[in-house]
Amino acid sequence: MTRGAVEIELKFDAPDPDGVTAWLDQRYPADDGGWAESRLADRYFDTSDFSIARAGYGARVRRRAGQLTVEIKTDGTVDGARHQRTEIMGPATIGLEPARWPASEARDLLERLAGGRPLVERFTIRQRRRERRLQLDGAEALASLDDARVIVGGRTIGRLRGLEVELLSGKRKALRRLATELEASGLVEAQPLSKVQLGHFLAAAQAPISHDDLFAEAGRKVLARHLLRLLDREPLVRAGDPLALKQMRVATRRLRSTWRLFEGAYRRSEQRRHVAGLRLLGRRLGEVRDLDVLLAGLPDDPDLAALAEAWRVERAMAMEALLRHLDSRAHREWAGDHAAFVASPGRATARRLEASLVGEHASTRVNTAITGLLSSVSSIANADEPTLHALRVQAKRTRYGIEAFRDVLATAPAERLRLRLVGLQDSLGALNDAAIAGARAEAWAASIDPAPAPATQRAVERLVFAQRGRIAALRRQAERTWRGLVSATAGRDIERILQSR
Repeated sequence: MTRGAVEIELKFDAPDPDGVTAWLDQRYPADDGGWAESRLADRYFDTSDFSIARAGYGARVRRRAGQLTVEIKTDGTVDGARHQRTEIMGPATIGLEPARWPASEARDLLERLAGGRPLVERFTIRQRRRERRLQLDGAEALASLDDARVIVGGRTIGRLRGLEVELLSGKRKALRRLATELEASGLVEAQPLSKVQLGHFLAAAQAPISHDDLFAEAGRKVLARHLLRLLDREPLVRAGDPLALKQMRVATRRLRSTWRLFEGAYRRSEQRRHVAGLRLLGRRLGEVRDLDVLLAGLPDDPDLAALAEAWRVERAMAMEALLRHLDSRAHREWAGDHAAFVASPGRATARRLEASLVGEHASTRVNTAITGLLSSVSSIANADEPTLHALRVQAKRTRYGIEAFRDVLATAPAERLRLRLVGLQDSLGALNDAAIAGARAEAWAASIDPAPAPATQRAVERLVFAQRGRIAALRRQAERTWRGLVSATAGRDIERILQSR
């Protein structure tokens, strides 16, 4: 590729590479000997404060067939599977010291971006590549199938299997037609992230927070953990796995809590957009999950069969609505853009906190959550349902805050407080489930026309009575846990946590 050339290519996830090669060979027969295999090692780097990424570039040193080149690419534009960006290349040598590399435009640009700061390796991608040329209608392209490992500190943290098709010459519309054909084949799925972004995403999801992390980049690490979990669970949810659905719903809650914890680190417009998508997804997941909980809590009573069937029908309708949402273009675009945000250090960082370190903010953010929790209620024994709901929400936010910052907080006190919060959250959550079950069972019985059979009516009354007894027991359990949280022992743990620096 010539210096400063515009690169246009398609990027796809390709979980079945052999299926893809067979499809391409059938659709575009090879006349040049077919697929050639090579090994590549790409070493991605930046400065410690991500000055290269913040300027809108990604940088790597590639080793191929014994040759080393530095490649700097702009973020570019993305439209589905189609990526367009500018790439500048030059020769490199071993070691991340551009001053020792042969002179080139790429070296000059890199030195300007780094501003004299040393370069730091972020991750390495080692890949086995198969590639061949495709003669399209009015264009020539290079197809590359990659089986890659993302490596940090000598440890593999993720695998990438993808197809890239780069336009070498000819009409761009030929590449668009190919993209349509490939997606219609069902063998691939459009990948809106570049390899550098995928690497940053996986590396962030695996990395602990350290005191000298930039505040906004620490937030990306926490977001990456939960977003990766959410995306990993989606195929299982589609297949009907109820545990994966529960975990995906929890991931949406943790993501929303993380955005709240790191309020002010990013541009408000960016935060509002991503949280709105999370809120909608969480509502769809919650509608299904709530019915799973209701059905799981129903006693094995033949007289409640009609109620169980009504809830199963409702659950099926909620699941259909969830799947429609997951299949929607709006959800796909939201997921891709959210992942791109997490995988792009420096993107949309608020200027006033651009240089702030996480150690300057962690204890303050946790203190805000703890203060809100402890002021929520004086006693659980006489608290009404709205107050208990608010307490449950605040307990959850406080727990998630401690878990998000656990790497920079006093370890033992933070873990003791976290376990107390888990106990309170579990008790209040079970109490809430019991209240909903009783209320919805009563509402169902009252809505049936004609009225349910007497045996069914009595079974519903027994269910409601049992749930009221359970609520009373759970309230007492929650009160005991609450007394532990406001005890002098917990107070000393909180003090140690807030002194963390």
